[in-house]
Amino acid sequence: MIDDQIKILSKSLEVGESSRHDLCPKCAGGSSQERSFIITRTICGLLFLCHRASCGFKGLIRDFRATNTKYEPKLFQPSYADTPLETLPLTIYTTYLEKYGLPLFEWRREGAKYAPSKHALYLPIYNPYKALIGAQLKYLDKPINGPKVLSFKEKDEPFLHFPLNPISIYEELVLVEDYISAFRTSLIMVAVSLNGTSISDQGIRLLKHIGAKRITLMLDGDGAGVAATKKLLNKLNGLFVCRPIYLGTDGTDPKDVPFKTLEEYLLW
Repeated sequence: MIDDQIKILSKSLEVGESSRHDLCPKCAGGSSQERSFIITRTICGLLFLCHRASCGFKGLIRDFRATNTKYEPKLFQPSYADTPLETLPLTIYTTYLEKYGLPLFEWRREGAKYAPSKHALYLPIYNPYKALIGAQLKYLDKPINGPKVLSFKEKDEPFLHFPLNPISIYEELVLVEDYISAFRTSLIMVAVSLNGTSISDQGIRLLKHIGAKRITLMLDGDGAGVAATKKLLNKLNGLFVCRPIYLGTDGTDPKDVPFKTLEEYLLW
């Protein structure tokens, strides 16, 4: 029975853990054998879902597991960029942002602001439905100690950034590492910032939900970016049609590549 197959697939899962992508016991991944089936063990049993649009097999199997420790679900704690903000000044734009080839009005339309007390750029994070889910503070001068970017998550959603592109068709998109790379790339193709070099299972579910089918991976052109691209390919292949773009090993970021070169890279 299918229930027995699901219990076998979830045998090693503890409460709160999700399985890797497996073949769906109902559709077997279709003709492409797509590994689109995920199981999550909860305190109520096994939640399962097939992300193939033509299948969508889902449900809950009552399968309680005794545990020696009380399970306490992680509670989401929102965080906010609680600092005074002002309209992005022309002086900040010309000094730090003009080099990216995006006009000042585009930055302001995107919601970028200036945090004078931090000497940082405030970058709002949007989900695919253009709702604000968080923000980043990007220090304009590299700090001596500490990170260059601080992230604040206001809603319990995958921390992926979707630029405010008027085109909201996500069948084909580009995944990049950072906010500015996504902003620039979105003028050529629909782009999404990972805000890092990895993606969670929740993030993958979101991409499936909005209809993504073909994904281009264009991470930074350094050793870490190349290694992260290979890991992402292993995770996403079979769920999407994926292709990597390697910008070389000199540390080049998509945000630093001329628009003409970006077009040559991106247009299949």
